[in-house]
Amino acid sequence: RTLPQVAASCSFVEPFLGLGGGYVQVTRATGRGPVLLLLPEAGTVLEAWRPYRHEDLMRLDFMYENTHELMLHTAGHAAREWRSASPWNTPSEATLPPGGEATYGLRLVLSPSLEAVEATLLAAGHPVASPLPGPVLHSDLTSASLVLRVPTRLPAGADPTRLAPALVAEPASALEATLTHARVAPLQPAHTDAGPLVAASEAVLRYSLVPRSSPEDRRVRLSVALPAELLPPRRGSPLAMSIHLHVAPPASELVGALGEHGAAKGYLPLGTPDPWHRDGAFFGWDARRGERVSEERRVYMSGLSDEAGAAAGVAMAVKQVGRGDAAQVALLEEYVAATLYQEAQPNRTHFLQAADDQIRLSQLWWDDDFNDPKSAKGRAATAAAPGLSRVCRGCWQPGATKQTRCSWMDCWSEDHSLESWRAYNYPHVTVGYWSLYRVARHISPPPTKRAGWRWYLEQAGRTAVAMHTFGGRGTSQWGLMVGSIFVAVLADLRREGLTALADELEAIKERRMRKWMSMLFPYGSEFPWDSTGHEEIHSWLLHDGKVADANKTVQAVLAYSTVVPHWAYCGSARRYWDFTINGKTQWGNEREFHHYGATLNAVAVLDSFRAFPERHYLLQLGACALLGHLSNIHPSGAYSMAWHGDPGLLRRDGFSGDYGPGVYGYWRSAAAYVACMPPFGWSCFLCDLAVEGEAGGGAASASAAKACDAGANLRVTPRDAFGRRAYLAPLGLTVTVEGGRLVEVELQPRGRRAVLRVAVHERARSSEASVFLEVERRDGRAPAPTSAYSCAYDEAAYPCSGRKAGAFVVPLRVGEPTRVILQASASGSVPAS
Repeated sequence: RTLPQVAASCSFVEPFLGLGGGYVQVTRATGRGPVLLLLPEAGTVLEAWRPYRHEDLMRLDFMYENTHELMLHTAGHAAREWRSASPWNTPSEATLPPGGEATYGLRLVLSPSLEAVEATLLAAGHPVASPLPGPVLHSDLTSASLVLRVPTRLPAGADPTRLAPALVAEPASALEATLTHARVAPLQPAHTDAGPLVAASEAVLRYSLVPRSSPEDRRVRLSVALPAELLPPRRGSPLAMSIHLHVAPPASELVGALGEHGAAKGYLPLGTPDPWHRDGAFFGWDARRGERVSEERRVYMSGLSDEAGAAAGVAMAVKQVGRGDAAQVALLEEYVAATLYQEAQPNRTHFLQAADDQIRLSQLWWDDDFNDPKSAKGRAATAAAPGLSRVCRGCWQPGATKQTRCSWMDCWSEDHSLESWRAYNYPHVTVGYWSLYRVARHISPPPTKRAGWRWYLEQAGRTAVAMHTFGGRGTSQWGLMVGSIFVAVLADLRREGLTALADELEAIKERRMRKWMSMLFPYGSEFPWDSTGHEEIHSWLLHDGKVADANKTVQAVLAYSTVVPHWAYCGSARRYWDFTINGKTQWGNEREFHHYGATLNAVAVLDSFRAFPERHYLLQLGACALLGHLSNIHPSGAYSMAWHGDPGLLRRDGFSGDYGPGVYGYWRSAAAYVACMPPFGWSCFLCDLAVEGEAGGGAASASAAKACDAGANLRVTPRDAFGRRAYLAPLGLTVTVEGGRLVEVELQPRGRRAVLRVAVHERARSSEASVFLEVERRDGRAPAPTSAYSCAYDEAAYPCSGRKAGAFVVPLRVGEPTRVILQASASGSVPAS
């Protein structure tokens, strides 16, 4: 099928395995409504989602997701083929005696749109659970909560506290849940096809969630028993519901450990004997064997290019822009000089990128000399990669230039490895150069020693141009994974006055844009359907003000990403073939939880939210994707490409695979997001929030939070991995800090004022920080443009000292954060969200 055929004919089916509170959602591939919901009737629970691995006789292609079975009882499977896995729900069984009977039922309901699914569930009498900020909770969160909305027979204004169920955590030591607020409110009629309201009221129950001791796999199940007295009369019996959380260490600790592991264990030190000259480079990791993935038969995985081969370097590079470490920066520079860029060196085969900026498919290959175990090259190959040598010598045909008896993934010839047509390989290298530019430009004194910021930025620009020069006739016509880095490079080329290179990159964008705009759907791929091209294309569409086309792209993402109270499914973009391409455990096509596609898709989703901050569904979905992706990081700092979704596995894959592009996606969207979100009130995603009344000081005001009082003071503590950005929805303003880290933001919406506290990075200390401002809101309700903001620092309100690459510059000092005051001029009005 072609992409237009997929969009016209296909749907995505996604379960929420929440027992009696679960449901199944069926969404058109375009993301447009209506959306079909399958709701369990009384006595029916949704326990598992089983792929038909052997029963399904359809054999389409590697993109076929498999047919799945909705399981109501699972004890038989759990005792046999799933016995090595920990199931989402406690397996149950039922026995029918002779002459006995049992009744199970599913009800079909239509929601007019994806963003109306929760309203449709409530209108149909179904409970809705919303973990905030999401079902992945980092242990440093202090204001996490769960809002449980239950259609009820109680009248509006009644006190439901007596009937509010306790939340039972399994394991009990992982989490403390306490009821903090309970009320009954009128249930608002929804414009849905759910039929007449099952109940006139809803009980809104808010529980605080305090992470305690995370279990080894970090999975925590909350069990909720809703009593019949609370439910609508139609229900007639209690309802059991499960909510699935992931309790993890602080995000900053996880990404810090990732950097430490990559530098100490993933890096192959310069000078290590390697006949392919890959020393001085970052490699993927095999968590099962505890070693670098340096001799994988799928040569692109160990060849420093492609999504898997380049992933470790991408993760290490982008980590420096927000959590800089001088020692890790030094390794990145060593990699650039010794292994990545040929520049003036004579031997092309020793480098990943040639002097003319083309990037090869792999820096690992095979040839006749390697194939002879007695030759000098053969002995060197055996010593450096004995496993690879055994495989290749078993399938290699002497004299081969490209075609051999080896699989298309295995043992590429040198000629094939030197091909440079694959445009997908260029963003990865661009990220490395651009990250070193940002570090060199905005940390003072710069931790870079081998080149200055200008060289790194120009090399990022030249690599972006080479993407089209060498891949322009084929793969560059599609959206590229991590391709949104080109938008950032263009912006910095303009800021720094590198006009000629910026104009060249802009012209390439225009040629690609003409192709995209000629397509029925501008999020095309090399495949009939894919979930990774949306990020770059959406970034360019927004950049060019093509909002309607950008929204079409976002809707396609929404089709295969859902908001549910289950950490593995929430925000997890559809992906099901990459375990075969990059994984260690290969069971065929299988759902991958929190593969890199999730955070790359979150780029489009959260960019769109920042442009239209009243679309709260986008914030919930995007936050789920970001939070979920860090679940792949092991305590050691090693990381997995994704979680296995087959109910016989339900664990991380052993290989790091192509995780690095997902770290880029996380970094690209990570921020403290502050917004007014009815019915939750003032809300903070990837952050903690304290709400104070107009007078300031004192305890947080529950009424101010509920009403989203624009006169309240909002104190925000970032909890994402970087502490680099904050999006302040009432102002439509994004604040980005380079060279320091945000430790607190105080927002006064009515006063159009934000006060930042910016601290020094301990491992890449800077004497100053750059503060970038951008008003991203596009609905015409931003109260002030970027140019209306003044900047001052410290209690004396000294004016910020000039500009650097378009940013305000403020001094930093060790031991005490710098207080930075951003104040908009008095004109304009303040929106409520």
